[in-house]
Amino acid sequence: MRLKEGLRLALTEEGYIIYDSQRERIIHLNLTSSYLLEMMMDGKPEDEIVESYSRDFGVSPDVARRDLEKFLLMMKREGLVED
Repeated sequence: MRLKEGLRLALTEEGYIIYDSQRERIIHLNLTSSYLLEMMMDGKPEDEIVESYSRDFGVSPDVARRDLEKFLLMMKREGLVED
């Protein structure tokens, strides 16, 4: 899964801001979602993202996997990613 073409990203102290020019809208990501986005953009496999997220945020692997699944669903629902 990768980001849809044409999106513009800006990193702030609070996380990423995504501008979707096709739909003329702005999406704000919090720090944890921004972390997951960076891992996804780096091409990391889901298992590696879960492991890193679990370690870096001090949550169980189950919580990390659920957070990743929720993040990916939101990204799909908002039309920000392509398979």
